[in-house]
Amino acid sequence: MSYVLETVCIGVLLVVAVSVVSLLGQVKRTAAGLERFLTESRQDLARIAQDIHATRERLDGLASSAQAALDDIGCLTQSLGLAGRTLKAVEVWALKLLGGLGRGFFQGSGP
Repeated sequence: MSYVLETVCIGVLLVVAVSVVSLLGQVKRTAAGLERFLTESRQDLARIAQDIHATRERLDGLASSAQAALDDIGCLTQSLGLAGRTLKAVEVWALKLLGGLGRGFFQGSGP
């Protein structure tokens, strides 16, 4: 009976040993795959960071251009406002002048 028990124990130990070796091999392959994934992810993240940096720089340039254009538009609207006020002043002056001339003309031509 002890011979059968020893044989069964040895068989069980062999099965356990083979299973452990197989499990360790799978763990090693998984660890290697994880390492490759992490290396690739690190490289991808570095490229993404560079792309984001380049995009931010382009956006900064666009924002500067837009600000300059808005500043130019502000100057233009101020100039147009000044021109409008000047034309209004000229109109008022001309109406006063013409009104005064007209009164003098019609007053002087009477009986």
